[in-house]
Amino acid sequence: MSRPSAEADPRPGGDRIVAEAAAMLGNLDPAVTLQAIAGAVRRALGADRATCYVHEPGRAVIAAVYTTETDAGRRAHLEACVGATRAQMPVWDYLLDQPEPFLAVEDLSEVGRIDPRLAGVAGRGAFVGIRLEHPSIRVDGAPALLGTIFCSWAAPRPLTAGDRADARALATLAALALANARLYGEAVARAEESAALAAEQAALRRVATTAATAASPEPVFHSVAKEVAGLLGVDCGLVARFDRERILAVGAFGAPPAMMR
Repeated sequence: MSRPSAEADPRPGGDRIVAEAAAMLGNLDPAVTLQAIAGAVRRALGADRATCYVHEPGRAVIAAVYTTETDAGRRAHLEACVGATRAQMPVWDYLLDQPEPFLAVEDLSEVGRIDPRLAGVAGRGAFVGIRLEHPSIRVDGAPALLGTIFCSWAAPRPLTAGDRADARALATLAALALANARLYGEAVARAEESAALAAEQAALRRVATTAATAASPEPVFHSVAKEVAGLLGVDCGLVARFDRERILAVGAFGAPPAMMR
């Protein structure tokens, strides 16, 4: 039996989009996943635009922007927010001030603290803002701010319980995607650090073995030059001794003759 098509899927539109977005979490590239989730948020809520901002944990600075905005001017304005701080973004500041991570505003003009000049970008109507947090990534014992999602409409509109549920579900997926990417990056960094440490320890053991068995210092110096070159990933290594105003090469690996003069 063939799998039913998306058009035949009996689930409500928002639920179907949530399921589609969930399938994207297998992609380890957060840029692909977050752009797809921004699109899913916009479609699920029927919004004019959706934008996902990525933040560095522990720093209230925007690191990346993924948006569905198609207008070139407004898109450029949103993408120019990379590097912006909380003080430079009133809507973001307003969201971060809320006790809950979810904020729904049905009429932006009623929020007195939002500068009216933002209307051209954020729209004059409704918006939803959600802080993206995950318990696996913490700063000072609390879930770190991994990102935010904003969804906006050009005109005021009621935000139903279904709208809010879809937005929360998709935000959970976005937070999970960010957490997965960060944990994966940390695991890779730890593996690389462990491999580098193991290589250093192996090099030290080889030098120690040479020092214990060599009849003269020269093989030890050569071994040191070779191991240092290998650890640094370079073609040549040189061990030199300073003798007053001269530098005397006492051991070399892969060194051209000029280095030995």
